[in-house]
Amino acid sequence: MGRAVSAGAEPFAKWLTVAQLAELMQIGEDKIRDRVNTKTWPHYRDKNTTRFTPEHIARIQELGHQEPEPPKRRRRTTRA
Repeated sequence: MGRAVSAGAEPFAKWLTVAQLAELMQIGEDKIRDRVNTKTWPHYRDKNTTRFTPEHIARIQELGHQEPEPPKRRRRTTRA
């Protein structure tokens, strides 16, 4: 017998994984993860899974291949 698919699972079928998005955009998975971790690109994350909706992908394409901003360094204060 086949596995039953709930009606609510259909929209998730079009969501891409990091590997699928990397293949689509022809860039490395590590670059995608960098942009996800710095919140440069829109995404959906649930536990250990990161997915991208068609809307996320359209927004990412609008943004282009931007490099994530480097982390901001805290300034040290000097004590007298």
